[in-house]
Amino acid sequence: MRVFFDASVLVPAVVDQLANHEAARDAFQIYTAPPHRGFCTTHALADCYATLTDLPLPRRIQPNEARLLIEESILGRLTAVPLTADDYSAALRRVADARLGSVAVYDALHVCCA
Repeated sequence: MRVFFDASVLVPAVVDQLANHEAARDAFQIYTAPPHRGFCTTHALADCYATLTDLPLPRRIQPNEARLLIEESILGRLTAVPLTADDYSAALRRVADARLGSVAVYDALHVCCA
């Protein structure tokens, strides 16, 4: 089965200080191992970096630590799907036609390349 991940699972999967770490980590490990294949958008990687470096943790995650977490713990287990200008256009059209605003566009980006 192909499984698509976004930052809402990827970040807690790699940060053990978050309340939902165990559930996210377990889902990530299960659904990125055979017979499954894990995917995310390249946009999700940037979202992970932004979130990781901005988490209000007792010991903040530094930029190079965030990069290493993404490269080693996330990219080592799944395939990043690049988004094209056409993907962004389709996502914008989808949310605009549905009269949705704000962060709905990010979900639409995932739908476009899933």
